[in-house]
Amino acid sequence: MPLSAGSFVYIESGVFHRTQAAPHSHLDLIEVENPRNKFDLLRVGDEYGRTAKGYEPSAVSHEGLEPMQEMGRAILYRSRDVTGTYTFAVTRLGSDHRSDATLRAAVLMDIRHHLSGRICLLVPDRHDFTEHAGSLALLIREGTFASTP
Repeated sequence: MPLSAGSFVYIESGVFHRTQAAPHSHLDLIEVENPRNKFDLLRVGDEYGRTAKGYEPSAVSHEGLEPMQEMGRAILYRSRDVTGTYTFAVTRLGSDHRSDATLRAAVLMDIRHHLSGRICLLVPDRHDFTEHAGSLALLIREGTFASTP
């Protein structure tokens, strides 16, 4: 399924998928998983020499990739990606987040969404944030650490 910039895709549980950039193009992929379970997955291809290997039972280290931060039970995330293009923060959602020029998306993390197993993704230009004010969310921003090595 071809995607364009800014696309979001929901992949149902148990569906085999592979992500790859088109030839001579660049792809920024952010995968949000709920619940986090990679024990049933196998890599098809990987730049880091992990092809045909299962996912690690714990966070791996990689040059330029900071350790996972733990926020509560079973919530693991990094504050930025390996290139510094995107940053991630877990916070309570405010209506003012919608006007944040660097915000690309907010993933609701409240118990209702967690128990459903579905991911509720809010995009600033597409959704009203006011009805979700106060909800715990993972904020995905672009450009915050872009100049950091």
